[in-house]
Amino acid sequence: MKEYVAKEGGRYTYVEDLIALQELALSITSMFGGCKNFVLAGCETSGSDISGITISKGIVYINGKIREFPGAIVDLSAPYYIVEHDFTENVKYAEEVTQHGRNIYSTIGQIEKPTGKQYIEVTDTYIPRIKEEFLGKYAMLLNHKKQTITGAVEFGSDVTVSGDLSLNKKMKINDLVRGGLMEQSFDLNGNGQVVFKKDRYTAKLLFGIDNFISVLINDTELFKISPEMTTIASMVKTDTFNTGIARFYDNDLINYGTDSDAGSININYTGFKDGRTRFRNFNVYDGKQSMIMTVNGASRIVDMYGVLQVTSEAPVGLSLLQSSYDYTSNSYQKYIGWYDKNGANVAQVGYFKDTDQLFRIDTPYSDIEINPKTCFNVTKPIKEQGESLADKYADKKSTIEALNNKVNTIEGKGLSTEDFTAEYKQKLEGIAGGTITDDSKGYVTGAQVKTEVDKLLVKKQNLDDLPDKAAARTNLEVQSTTEADKKYLQVENYFNEFADITEEQKNAIRDIFGVAKSDASYSKNETYKKTEVYNQTESDKRFAPIYKDSGWVRIKENLHARQIGNIVSIQGSVTVPPNKASWFQIPNEIGAPGQSIGGSYIYDVDNDNRYNRGYKWRCDAGSRDLKCIEQSGCKGSVDICITYFT
Repeated sequence: MKEYVAKEGGRYTYVEDLIALQELALSITSMFGGCKNFVLAGCETSGSDISGITISKGIVYINGKIREFPGAIVDLSAPYYIVEHDFTENVKYAEEVTQHGRNIYSTIGQIEKPTGKQYIEVTDTYIPRIKEEFLGKYAMLLNHKKQTITGAVEFGSDVTVSGDLSLNKKMKINDLVRGGLMEQSFDLNGNGQVVFKKDRYTAKLLFGIDNFISVLINDTELFKISPEMTTIASMVKTDTFNTGIARFYDNDLINYGTDSDAGSININYTGFKDGRTRFRNFNVYDGKQSMIMTVNGASRIVDMYGVLQVTSEAPVGLSLLQSSYDYTSNSYQKYIGWYDKNGANVAQVGYFKDTDQLFRIDTPYSDIEINPKTCFNVTKPIKEQGESLADKYADKKSTIEALNNKVNTIEGKGLSTEDFTAEYKQKLEGIAGGTITDDSKGYVTGAQVKTEVDKLLVKKQNLDDLPDKAAARTNLEVQSTTEADKKYLQVENYFNEFADITEEQKNAIRDIFGVAKSDASYSKNETYKKTEVYNQTESDKRFAPIYKDSGWVRIKENLHARQIGNIVSIQGSVTVPPNKASWFQIPNEIGAPGQSIGGSYIYDVDNDNRYNRGYKWRCDAGSRDLKCIEQSGCKGSVDICITYFT
């Protein structure tokens, strides 16, 4: 190693002297070989506001070079990076030639994490310095923030850790006296595990990367907790087991955690994987593998394999509640049904028809027997086939009263109320017969009256009982509809009555109306026609069509559209969104544009025409979506006046 010496009197400085000084400086950096990047001096932080922390000027070691950092004011709520920054400088050589003369090793600061360059990461809690990264490489430091020791360390006494203890690999605890071992590590699948070993006994507590916790004894899983469920492979023995607000205690399952009368225990509240995609059943057995009750979740049918016995002090033993209708509605239905093993309905009692509000007993396959102790008491009238028995049969009381009021017969006489004398007989024989058609005095029979009445017209028949309607029409000088149809044209027949007349007669009728035959051709000089008749093609060429008018159709408030024929007009105003988006949809009653349409609105122009504000809009052919495609600024409301062809 060369050492530079300069004595009194002055001396020349040679290139070899500069190279020696540079080698001396570079030899210092060689001591840091293998070290991570760190701060040599300076780079102290100050300030109470984390968003404005001051990092002082300093000297750093990055990528094998000693560099200068100029300092900065930074936001340390996120990491800040001091990054290597290398460049070169040119100098003048002999004969004024400029060439590469220096390598500059500097730094820059940035908030983005660098890629492809080396750096020092600065946080609000740590900056790597020479003490940790250089001295800590060769010795354990007593007062430092962070140090990495690559070799094994053995402590001969207790070790106390005041902060967190982080391990990148296993942590083992050996019981040298009793031969036990406990270690904490990660298995090959990335699952964390705590293992206890003694002799042939191994217990493991696994923390799975897929969010499970598992307990194993000699590699047999006994207990597992996952986000979906908790699995226990063997019997759980405990007097009390609590799950949330529910408690299992001896033979009891109770809700012990709800402090109200609404506390409940819900069974099968959800189904497969706590979802609603699958129904669930609920079964109750007798302890000998025989089912007592089953609740079918899909059909909502409860099957009882035994006797249903209701024991209580309440007067109602069985209550059937209709939750959708009250008793005034014909839709109110609730009944008890009896079915055989094949599902056939053999009897039903209750309200089971929606045509009325009658309580029914229906036994389609058998008769009904009622066997009371002494009598069958009916407090209301009884009907037979819808007819009251009181209206159909005589009751005992009415029959006795009628018999008591009857007239008894006397032998040898007719009516027993009064005697019919010979004098009365003579008077009857003196009554003479008469006729209904003259002024004679006497009696007439009903047959005579009927004969004469049958000759008269009945008012309510409206002359339908006339014996000769044709003669009556002649007398009244009127015609029947059949006769009128033969004499007069009917509008709905469109002159079809003339279908069978001669061609000469048809020409005469055409002359009356001044029209020509549909297939006839005439020269332009023929002027005798009173009316010109054209076919559809000729009409379309000669006359303008009648266009359909949609009227004004509302799109949204203050914006309407109207279509006449194939021309559409949209007028009004629209509130535009603050970004490029759809302004409005053309209603289905209005035709979409036949070709793409578009335009722009300029509502503010600066003096130099550089900062114009407005919108560009567009609606594609066949589309109903009119949308903004470019904007500058936001006015809020834009007047609309658009016309296009469909």
